Amino acid sequence: RDLHLLSRRQRQMCRRDRRSIIWDIPAGTTIAQLKNGITADGYDVEIYSKSNVKKTSGKVGTDCTMRLKHNGSEYGEYKLSVLGDLTGEGNISSGDATALSKYFMESTTLTEPQLLAADCNKDGNVTGADLVKLAKNNL
Repeated sequence: RDLHLLSRRQRQMCRRDRRSIIWDIPAGTTIAQLKNGITADGYDVEIYSKSNVKKTSGKVGTDCTMRLKHNGSEYGEYKLSVLGDLTGEGNISSGDATALSKYFMESTTLTEPQLLAADCNKDGNVTGADLVKLAKNNL
C-alpha cells in the first residue's frame, strides 16, 4: 500500500518517484509549506539539512531529507530537490549557476537531487539550455 504523502495541490507543484526523491519543489518553499502539503495522518514529518541537522523553520533546500515517523519508528525517507537550487539554500542564486558550470567543466559532481534541480526546463536532460535559464533566473 502506497502512502499518499502529498495533497492534490502539492502534487501539482512537485513530483515523487520510486527513487524516494520529491522534486520540482518551487524555490522559496518553506518547511511549513511543505509539511502543510503532506497528508500523512498519524505520522510525524521531520526535515533534515544535508548535514543531517533537524530543521524546524526556514526554506527547504535540495539534498534536504524528509523523514516520516510513526509511533517513533521511521516509516520512510525522501530526498528533496528544489528546482534551480543546486547549493541547497532553498533559493536560486548565482552560486547555483556556478555549481552547474563546474559540473559541465567536470570539476565537480552533482547528486541525483541536484541533477533533478538542474533540469530547469524540465525536459529530462541537463544541458546548456538549463544553465542559461538558471543564469537568467527565469524559472
